[in-house]
Amino acid sequence: MTAANSPAPVRAPQSPAPPQAPAPGRRWLWRLLLLLAGVIAALYVATGWAPPTDDYADQGPVVSADNMPVEWATLKATGSRFAYIDATFGSGRSNPSFAMMRDGARAAALPYGAMHHYDICALATDQAANVIRTVPRDAQALPLIIVIDYRDCPRPASRALLTSELTTFLAQVQAHLGQGTMIAPDRTIEAEYQLRDALHRPFMVKSFRRPPQEPDAGWTLWQANGYRRVDGAAGLVRWLVANPTTVTNVKTKGE
Repeated sequence: MTAANSPAPVRAPQSPAPPQAPAPGRRWLWRLLLLLAGVIAALYVATGWAPPTDDYADQGPVVSADNMPVEWATLKATGSRFAYIDATFGSGRSNPSFAMMRDGARAAALPYGAMHHYDICALATDQAANVIRTVPRDAQALPLIIVIDYRDCPRPASRALLTSELTTFLAQVQAHLGQGTMIAPDRTIEAEYQLRDALHRPFMVKSFRRPPQEPDAGWTLWQANGYRRVDGAAGLVRWLVANPTTVTNVKTKGE
């Protein structure tokens, strides 16, 4: 047999090339995209969450100037049973839209209350004057909430001094408003100063998605979500829930 007539050599079949792993830079990009997608999904769920109304019938937002324009009738129609409005901050700042927002809530027949952010480094009388200038007496309003967040002061107050200052503040604003008040010390403040025991007022607690437990038994309002999106308000609102076992309605007065 000649070379020209010899059969062609049989070649073994070649296995397909293994898939190439993505380049290191691309792997990091995919991980980052997956992480971002997870964060966006979590935020979407969080901003839409509120406790079930079967368990907590009275719920409503805290709104500020950042949430303008507020459509009060829409808030009420979509389930808000009350609303709080940021009014004053320390001794010198106030919400320039407070009067307009208050009038809007009243026009929609939505129960409303004011909120003061207490500055533990400022004088009580100056802060009371700020509230008195900004928040008029209204027999139909809900009790003023005093939010007390921790901050570093040049000269930190002792428990006795802070309690004394808050007692002065509460007496002055209650005399002006003609009704009681509610306090909302953050956990750091409460741990250091035990203001609930010292002031004997109804109190609000913050606990994201988790109903308050001991040592928060007896709470009146619960901030269940600090970043909720609702129809009727621009941006995100803080979402409050009334305790059905300690209040019959949100009009419960402070002491």
